[in-house]
Amino acid sequence: MKKLIMVIMVGLLILPVAANAGSFQAKDRTFTLSGSGESENDFDNAVISMQASVGYFIKDNIEIAFRQGLSFSDSGDGETDWAGSSRIAADRYMDDLGLKGILEPLTAFVGVNFGYRYGDEIDSDFIACPEVGLKYFISDTTFITTMVEYEILLETDYDEWDDAFSDGRFIYTIGMGLRF
Repeated sequence: MKKLIMVIMVGLLILPVAANAGSFQAKDRTFTLSGSGESENDFDNAVISMQASVGYFIKDNIEIAFRQGLSFSDSGDGETDWAGSSRIAADRYMDDLGLKGILEPLTAFVGVNFGYRYGDEIDSDFIACPEVGLKYFISDTTFITTMVEYEILLETDYDEWDDAFSDGRFIYTIGMGLRF
């Protein structure tokens, strides 16, 4: 399954370079808030995660962003842990998807991010993440976004790249953002 998703992500990278992201212009800025949560049915073992992102378009279809993520977990026995990640991302936008009607304001992107993760119960490590996502504009300045990343730990004790890749994890994000 991991290899199939990676093939799809690489396939998106080779979409026609001529695709023009008309939804964004050079010098546009974005601010996005995303979050998720989970718990058992009695609200034990709860986890809540949030992420903020600030981006800047260096070209009409290329965004550079800083992302800060935080998560908190409560195991139900009074233990509370936190984790965080700080990342720099570069994304290529393609909104010429040939969609008509209600899906026309949909913009796809593909990119990478690199950063550092840290926290109470995790090993602090550098990370690299290929990513794909969608932004759906509900007005000229407001959008709903969703993204999938595959986080690869860049530990120094891995003997082979296959180990780092196979020990990765998927991160799913949904949120709202503003273009200004």
